[in-house]
Amino acid sequence: MGRDARIGVFGKMVEVIALSSPVRVTNAQGVLVADVKPGKPLDFTPLEDAAPAAPEPGMKSQRANGRR
Repeated sequence: MGRDARIGVFGKMVEVIALSSPVRVTNAQGVLVADVKPGKPLDFTPLEDAAPAAPEPGMKSQRANGRR
C-alpha cells in the first residue's frame, strides 16, 4: 500500500485523498479504518460522542461528495 496521500482537516472532519496508489488509514491503536483508493476520497467525521481528533473507532466515513 502506498503512502502518497493528501490529508485535510476541516473543523471536525478529516478528509483523506490517495494520490497515486491506495492508502491505508489506521487509528491510534493501529486498527485499519479504511483503504482509500486514488480518485475515491473519504471524509471521516466523529460520531456525536466520539473525540474530534482523527479517524478512530466510533467514526463514520463517507465519500467526499457526501454519499456513503
